Amino acid sequence: TIRPGAGWLGSELHAQFVREVFEFHVTVEQSVTDGAWVVEGPGRAGTPAHVLFQYGTEDRTPLELLTATMNNRPVTIWRTEKLTSGGERRWQDMPATAAAREKVRVIEAAFTTWVHADENRVTELETTYNVLFNSYRAPDYSTAGTRLSLPGLNPELVPHPYQRAAVAQALTSHTVLLDHVVGAGKTGTMVMTAMELR
Repeated sequence: TIRPGAGWLGSELHAQFVREVFEFHVTVEQSVTDGAWVVEGPGRAGTPAHVLFQYGTEDRTPLELLTATMNNRPVTIWRTEKLTSGGERRWQDMPATAAAREKVRVIEAAFTTWVHADENRVTELETTYNVLFNSYRAPDYSTAGTRLSLPGLNPELVPHPYQRAAVAQALTSHTVLLDHVVGAGKTGTMVMTAMELR
């Protein structure tokens, strides 16, 4: 599932979605200060009737609902009525709010379907996502551990591979956690590390 409004998707993808699904042009920008999305386009009069019916309600246009979704803001419909005393009473219109929130779910589902409809778009987004969020690989110290000569080590003591890897990690990292079980040789690892650091 890909929700509209994810910052890594970019402005052009959102604008293209509106062009192809809502059938009108918009400008989409994301604020550099707070990450809020600003979507500018036609109002109710400039929205095709079938798009209004499918993605909007009487109180909110599809563009207003999409913008709220992109900014992760809940959609709530409020009503105001004049009181006989001269004041006002503000209340939440629950049926209208429920209808608007249902249209938000429809827009989110349409966005996901639209993204997955084009294989090139999926491949491009997958590559972007992997570069931004899935490109870190934890280092493997096993090979470095096997290369350690450990001068001065008692010849009768043969360190386990995980001990050698822990020593190699301690030599190259700022911090290290020896989370081995009791009796696994943490003390030996610490002594070997201290001698190597010396």
